[in-house]
Amino acid sequence: CVLTHEARFDVPLLTEALRMPVAFIGAMGSRRTHEDRTRRLREAGLGDRELGRLRSPIGLDLGARTPEET
Repeated sequence: CVLTHEARFDVPLLTEALRMPVAFIGAMGSRRTHEDRTRRLREAGLGDRELGRLRSPIGLDLGARTPEET
């Protein structure tokens, strides 16, 4: 699981993790954050195979609509 407070760290960390033979790679964040992160990972050169291994958002879907509810 990758959890950073700065989005600028997500892409370098996930790029390395997605190229490693690990069983699970998850990243926290909203669906919108995941879409943006996926776009940036594609721009960094990752393809469908690598991105298909990334699970996000992770955790239970509690139906939250605001950050305060999560």
